[in-house]
Amino acid sequence: MSPSKDESESWYYGIDARMDVVSLLAARSSTYPFQPFTEETRDEPYGSPWKEGKRKAIFTIGNHKITTIYDSELRLRVREILSSITWKTTDVVRLGYEDEPSYPVILITVDINGIDEDSAQDAVCKIHELMIKFGLPDIHAEIKTGRLFEQAIYDGDIYNQNRHYPLELFRVPKIGASIGSANSGSMGSICVFLKIDGSNYALTCQHVVTASSEALTPRNDPDIIIQPAKKDLQDYETNRDYGIEEEKWVLEEFDAKKLKSKKEGASPVLEGMGEKAKLSLNKLNCCIADKLRTQHVRLPFGILAHAPEILTHPLTNHNRDWALVKLNDERFQTLPPNVLPPPRFTLVERSKIREVYSRSLALHGLLYNVVTITTILALEELNRICDKSRPLEHQDYESLHVFKHGCTSGWTAGVLNEIRSDCCSGSGSQTMEYCVVNIPGLNYFSYQGDSGACVFDIEGRIVGMLHSSNGENIPFGAEITYLTLMEWIIQDIKNTLKTEDVVIEKHIEEQD
Repeated sequence: MSPSKDESESWYYGIDARMDVVSLLAARSSTYPFQPFTEETRDEPYGSPWKEGKRKAIFTIGNHKITTIYDSELRLRVREILSSITWKTTDVVRLGYEDEPSYPVILITVDINGIDEDSAQDAVCKIHELMIKFGLPDIHAEIKTGRLFEQAIYDGDIYNQNRHYPLELFRVPKIGASIGSANSGSMGSICVFLKIDGSNYALTCQHVVTASSEALTPRNDPDIIIQPAKKDLQDYETNRDYGIEEEKWVLEEFDAKKLKSKKEGASPVLEGMGEKAKLSLNKLNCCIADKLRTQHVRLPFGILAHAPEILTHPLTNHNRDWALVKLNDERFQTLPPNVLPPPRFTLVERSKIREVYSRSLALHGLLYNVVTITTILALEELNRICDKSRPLEHQDYESLHVFKHGCTSGWTAGVLNEIRSDCCSGSGSQTMEYCVVNIPGLNYFSYQGDSGACVFDIEGRIVGMLHSSNGENIPFGAEITYLTLMEWIIQDIKNTLKTEDVVIEKHIEEQD
């Protein structure tokens, strides 16, 4: 039975960063009652300003029994059931209202224009029957609308850099800073700096620095990569130019009134305006100083040196989407350190993070010290952390909490899911990706422009590189974020360049 209009439009209220347009429920196998309003306001009449919707959230699957058999027994069977549906992603997660028990679900995302209600309902029922067959009767299936999209910014995208994280101008940028091609308006984030065969490189996603998904062919005129990205720098300069003109106008008005007052006699009003003129002069000087700072980043960041082709990796089935930028020797005499900028969490966010990470001894160092990341979290260690053999009654189990710093949203925190998601790109290729879900009440893990951002754990170990996301409203924060393990990327770089000399150098703080 298809969901009602109200149920379809309200089922996923809360998982998106914007409340007026959310993912729609197309079909579900569960029979849980639809209760969209909080208990306190449930009896309020429809249309009442006091009627409050219950916010739903996505959680990791945790140590549910399905983690032990999904890859070996269920993944291909689920794909087969979905063969008649044009799906975008399949995520094995938990859904639930905040502060209430969550339920495990096979969550399938489809394009809003590609839904056949009968086929969708048939698919979720068959998936639930499959779960029952394998002793997992509590696992249901749902199909929602949404999109799978790269987390870069392209020409024409609506974008405001300062909406989430302010632009910083440094000749030697920190990781997570914006990066893009000089020939386009595309923009993403720096992941890490690498030394390969003695040369200095920066790592990011291929789709961030080139519009081509093909393997890079060496040319005599390689693509110039700039940092900050073109749109960032243009917006920064435009804002300062506007500020300069505005404050000049204020000062000219003051000078005109001052000249007039000399002829007519001193005025108390003029004395008050003198203080405003001083403020305008200070603002003018700040805008001019900010404009001069752009000289430090006029030099090219580097050239696009290697991009292997965006496709499904034949061994690990992840999305192969990385690029190496050879750093400009004039701008960088040495390899920049992999240093993160200071966190800019709000007081509310810091309080929530302390609550979530209360057991970790490393939290204080991450929030208040200069953080340098050089160590890769190995797959073997990741599997040990996400130990899928723990019994269900093991109540102390916690999913791996991670952070990232991207050029759009800055520092954010999320949780790494235990089961890799299936993703189907526009070209039809299917991949298996690690995914990060948002922490309810905190923030959204990624926004447009965060492609290429480095994802790391609370101890500063590099987990992977962010490349795409799932959601209904692209500019307003991702519902689920996808990444590739750094161990796989480094090995792929070694295989592609036929070298073992790929190093993330350790940074030694200079002593005063």
